[in-house]
Amino acid sequence: MRVPYYVVFSRYTDELQVFRLVGDRYQSMALTNGRLMIPEAELSLGLWQGIYRGINRLWLRWFTMEGDLILLPTEEATAAKELANRAQERAAIAEERATTAEQRASMAEQRATTAEQRAEQLRARLLELGIDPDSL
Repeated sequence: MRVPYYVVFSRYTDELQVFRLVGDRYQSMALTNGRLMIPEAELSLGLWQGIYRGINRLWLRWFTMEGDLILLPTEEATAAKELANRAQERAAIAEERATTAEQRASMAEQRATTAEQRAEQLRARLLELGIDPDSL
């Protein structure tokens, strides 16, 4: 078949070996940051520690050239749900803050109205006593 890369991963020793076709033979390759870089595909292949199908261990996984894990469809769905949940949490917090701000504004308005009423009552009382509050 003459595939350009030949990869061997031992799940018993967690060892990753990589070979590249050079001419008519495969030669051992050194890994870059623990990954096989495949620039032709703009991908890299390396080991990832995590849970897959209920088993937590090292797995052979695809990465971007920069080293970001390429998610499986189930992981993408989970990540999307987590993002949606976080967005809902942030929206709920923002709504709580807005409600609190509205309540504070309403209380401040009530205090201002009460203060204005007291000032009017004091003004009326001073006028009853024959004191002009505007001349003070």
